[in-house]
Amino acid sequence: MSIDDKSIKFYKTKAKEYAAHVRNPKASVYHAYYEKPAMYALLPDLKGKTVLSVGCGSGEDSIYLKRHGAAKSVGIDITGELIAVAKDSYPECEFHVMNMEKLDFPDAVLILPIQASLFIISKIGI
Repeated sequence: MSIDDKSIKFYKTKAKEYAAHVRNPKASVYHAYYEKPAMYALLPDLKGKTVLSVGCGSGEDSIYLKRHGAAKSVGIDITGELIAVAKDSYPECEFHVMNMEKLDFPDAVLILPIQASLFIISKIGI
């Protein structure tokens, strides 16, 4: 997700609509059947790992990572309204309002930047 003012304004006012769109495969065909499957196919074994989803939006990647083995799945997004939707939808994950250009986690190591998403596995401390 871009961090420009126009994008932030859009996601602040359309957080619930955005979540409904990306969660509906009929409304988001490319997202559901091409982008996400291709991205998820590149993931390493997540069992026992802590994973950070940067620009997590409404939390769909975070819950996917958790359900596919991550011991802990943390998502960050700059838009508080999207984080509120994520927290309500996926309480088994941890979510924070945070700028991806100013990560506030100790000892995180980048492992897999792909397409529109960025995942980080933590050495310790998240």
